[in-house]
Amino acid sequence: MTRFAIIFLHLVYSINTLATDITKPFSQRLIITPRISSFTKHDYGAENQNWSVCSSKSGAVYFANSMGLLRFDGENWKLFKTPNILRTVYCSGDTIYVGGNGIMGFFLENDLNTGYHALATIYSDIWKIFTSDKYIIFQAFNRMYHVNEHGHIGIERIEEGNTSFAYPIDNEIFYQHSYGNLIALKPNAKERTILASPVLNKLMIKFISETAHNTYLLGTLNNGLFELKDGQLTPLPSVLNDFLIKYQLNKAIYLYDGYYAFASMNGGVIIGNLEGEIKYIFDKSNGLNSNRIHGLHHQSDGQLWIASDNGAAFIDLKSPFLFLNYKNNPLGTFYDALAYNGNYYIATNKGVYVAKPDTLHTNIFDIEIVRNSEGQAWNLDIIDNELLVGHNNGTFQLVNERLKKIADVAGGYSFLQSKSDSSIMYETSYYGLAVYTKQQGQWQFDFNINNMEGLTRDVVEQNDGSLIVTGSLKEAYHITVDHNSKKVQIEDISKHTAFNSSNWIRAFDLDNQTYLVASDTTLQFKKGLLIPTHKAFDKISYISEAVGNYCFIRKKGALELFDFKKNELVEIPYNLTHIENELVYKYENITKIREHSCFFCLSEGIAYANIENLTTANTKQKPTLITNIEYSNNRTGEVNRYDTLQSTVPYIYNTIKFTFTALNYESDAIYEFYLDGYSQNWQRLASSNEVVFQDLREGQYTFKVKQKGSSVYAAHTFIIAPPYYRTTYAYFAYGLLIIGLYISSISVYRHFIRKQTYKQLIAKRKKLHEQNMELKQKQLDEEVKELQSEVTLKNDKLSNLLLQNSKKKEIIDSIQQELKQIRQNEKYVSSRHIDRLTRMIKSNFNEQKDWLMFEAAFSEANNHFFKKLREKHPILTDEDLKLSAYLKVNMSSKELAPIFQITTRSVDLKKYRLKKKLGLSREQGLNHYLHSF
Repeated sequence: MTRFAIIFLHLVYSINTLATDITKPFSQRLIITPRISSFTKHDYGAENQNWSVCSSKSGAVYFANSMGLLRFDGENWKLFKTPNILRTVYCSGDTIYVGGNGIMGFFLENDLNTGYHALATIYSDIWKIFTSDKYIIFQAFNRMYHVNEHGHIGIERIEEGNTSFAYPIDNEIFYQHSYGNLIALKPNAKERTILASPVLNKLMIKFISETAHNTYLLGTLNNGLFELKDGQLTPLPSVLNDFLIKYQLNKAIYLYDGYYAFASMNGGVIIGNLEGEIKYIFDKSNGLNSNRIHGLHHQSDGQLWIASDNGAAFIDLKSPFLFLNYKNNPLGTFYDALAYNGNYYIATNKGVYVAKPDTLHTNIFDIEIVRNSEGQAWNLDIIDNELLVGHNNGTFQLVNERLKKIADVAGGYSFLQSKSDSSIMYETSYYGLAVYTKQQGQWQFDFNINNMEGLTRDVVEQNDGSLIVTGSLKEAYHITVDHNSKKVQIEDISKHTAFNSSNWIRAFDLDNQTYLVASDTTLQFKKGLLIPTHKAFDKISYISEAVGNYCFIRKKGALELFDFKKNELVEIPYNLTHIENELVYKYENITKIREHSCFFCLSEGIAYANIENLTTANTKQKPTLITNIEYSNNRTGEVNRYDTLQSTVPYIYNTIKFTFTALNYESDAIYEFYLDGYSQNWQRLASSNEVVFQDLREGQYTFKVKQKGSSVYAAHTFIIAPPYYRTTYAYFAYGLLIIGLYISSISVYRHFIRKQTYKQLIAKRKKLHEQNMELKQKQLDEEVKELQSEVTLKNDKLSNLLLQNSKKKEIIDSIQQELKQIRQNEKYVSSRHIDRLTRMIKSNFNEQKDWLMFEAAFSEANNHFFKKLREKHPILTDEDLKLSAYLKVNMSSKELAPIFQITTRSVDLKKYRLKKKLGLSREQGLNHYLHSF
């Protein structure tokens, strides 16, 4: 491969001009560059201006933005605001030092949310921070603050005026008095003059670097680069220097292998060496958002970060891919590209372009549109060392740097020269399949096979000379052509049952094998049969042509490399996601340009890669970082953030969310994760950088995450504490409870047995008792009957006695009355005899005595009658008690009248008064009530 070819194959970016000998406009100049990833304020959510950039030991990148400190980890941007504008940022260990308008302080990377920590209150603008001899130097334009390891701050004032920027060299700090002497000093030491020259009075030094002992490279604002050696200041004449003079140097950093990155005030960033070679130029025309560059940072392995007046950018200078990828692409969508006669030809929807290497700069190309090629160009192919073009306007051949039409066949998508007869060529088109023959050294249109439905797209020749032809949708034909008679036999193989559910079919030739790729299956066509293919071809949509022993396949939104000799997928240490995303949908084209090199035709440009470099790329594997861990209560939604060192998590926060990054700044990372203690295998996470595990049980877990294909992973071990009811104490309490329940159950059981025994015993006793009681009740009933009979008998006797006494009294009263009358008359008996009889009657008949005798007999028959009656009714008189006793023995009013020597009516009245004293109602019977006592 020629040198210019190798360089162009590292692809192409535009520049506005390359100084005096590079004066052509952008549309006519190309330069190969790596890919630029640009970011605007809409991406990172802060102000446009970024003044400085630096990366920490973790790999995260920090920008000094006008609003504060910006952090980017490849996945997420985050702004940490500061009181005023930040001008500079410097990372040392886990400390992020910042300076700006009245700002001199730091952030702690492992605790960024605590915000800005001021080291001192100052009234200057800090524009640069660096280390020198164990000091952190904060530089303003008129002084320097040096902070030692104990945090003590010293001040170094610039006595002779202002300076631009200072640089640490060999434990000294080099700086220039503004348009004056070049000075070196150490903190707290006397300064020394490096160079005092009238020439310096015309220069503003913007960059100082030691290239050899006592030899320094000086970069100036308006006058380019100088070498200072042995006190002599010598300009470095070169195209690179001319460029820096024109666009004004602002910053510069050393990269690797003798190359520097120079940031300009008006022309973007240029990469070159001190020999004057310009390797790359990055500006607004090819990806940057601004040509005014404020800061540069070389992270590692060629990763260059750019802070500009309008946004930020990232460039992987050692990427195995290089690009022709315009920011404002004037060439259109790219459909095909190839190398021919030392130039490169590109087919786009605007025409065919030719890129020619510059005679002075092998990495720069002149580009122009090929005459007569305007319009949609689909396909480029070299057949018999002739460049053919399939175009909307017909089929063309390149002749004398212009296109010459050889046929009116429009929409030529692919050409195929017959392997069985090299004088025959086929071309798919908008209308069937065109057949060409070579006559007198020129390709001539012969005839068209148009008895197929509409547009044809792919054509592959079989070993027997027959053809497989596909259309734009679900059309696939097996065609046999008789070129003598121009007759064809067509078999519609899309009707095969294997394609019943397919929406489209395409045909590809790989290592002389024909593959039919459908929307839901891939089959190999061999000797008229459809046979299964390697599992790697499942669910694919595209197979590239062979590049060495490899081909690329597009599968499920991914681009993979397949070794068809070993019949296996090849793991490559580079992410192809951004390449796959930019392939033209349904018109994918990865074309071989050399044995191991290929072009990727993209919607906005072309990418180039060497397969050997791609498979052996020494891409440093970065450890994936876990950037945030959230523990939440899935039932209440409450979220708690714990430090990543936190090992034990309360059970109520057993839903865990991990956020992580692979520090992949150029393309979207594909992650694989594994939670030891929960899952068994690594799982892929294609479109996110966070994963959530819900309602984890208690136990120990280890979360591991890595970028796909990497062996380096991040891990975090944590323990979900058991709920309070599953803690050791709880289980101890449960044990005690179980033991207690066991003992209690035994006790309850024994108590139950005793109780049952006791119940049985009680039941027996009760039964016996009931039997005894029943027997006793019978005895009592009999006794009661006897007693009742006895009481009744006694009461009857009392009644009879009372009646007898009543009768006797009546008789005696009658006798007394009679004697009284006899005495009054004194007819038959003397009054003395009558008085003696009367005394005898009185002496033998005593009413009080009779009552006492009755009371004694009554009390014997009715025990405690008077006592209980008097207790309940204390207002009763003796006369009332006497009446009650008489009523108790069932004496009637008529029988009581003589006893009380009153009339029956008076007895009823007496009974009425007794009922009132007893408090009885009209319905209550007096006799019945008295019988209850």
